[in-house]
Amino acid sequence: MNKKLPLILFLTILLTAGLTGSIQAELGQAHTKEMQHFTYTYYQEDEPINEINERLKKNYNKILSKYNVKLNKKVKIVIYPDVDSFHKGANITNKSPGIVGSAVSSYLIKIVSPLHPGPVHNYESILKIAVHEFVHISTNQINHRIPIWLNEGISLYEAKQINPKQIKKLIKADRVPTITQLERNFYENFGYTISGTIVQYIVDAYDYEKLISFIKSPTDYEKVFGLERNEFFTNWKGYLYKKYQ
Repeated sequence: MNKKLPLILFLTILLTAGLTGSIQAELGQAHTKEMQHFTYTYYQEDEPINEINERLKKNYNKILSKYNVKLNKKVKIVIYPDVDSFHKGANITNKSPGIVGSAVSSYLIKIVSPLHPGPVHNYESILKIAVHEFVHISTNQINHRIPIWLNEGISLYEAKQINPKQIKKLIKADRVPTITQLERNFYENFGYTISGTIVQYIVDAYDYEKLISFIKSPTDYEKVFGLERNEFFTNWKGYLYKKYQ
């Protein structure tokens, strides 16, 4: 055994605790509010907790029922006052102002306040992001090791974040990515624009039972859909052009 490992682990814990304490000091007093399914921690007294909770409550049983999963404890949601404090609190290395939410662990979500969403988002889109991250929490109960395009695609679809205008622009510019491009670089190949439509295609052309089977076996196209991988994505692209062109 490497005798240095316990020391390294101890120093890592100290550093993490120090950073957490520093962030807490910057944010000020934390407030907590218990709801039926969620526990909220927030730093602004006027945070719209009831509205955030109402949006999540409307989707809670619906999402769990669709994916046939159960949660055995409350989900904790930490709401940061602004984008910068969220990036620090959630340890986000990519400081893009568009990144405003994260499903940090099995029962923990961190998001930016809808009151101060930053230059990319708005009040409504933050509410959708809360749902988006909850969908991650739910589907990760089935399989947390699925391709990013499927993981994000499911959340985009369920949170109603598919933007037809953006999709039409990609089609018109002939820039719809291939699955290989999405797998190589999801972010730079319009993954957040397009991946939700792959899930939409699965639900429309098949059903949720097939989608759940695919989450469980995300590389077995033949078993789930009776198609080879390339055939599946050719069919999806045909669906995409027919629906959005």
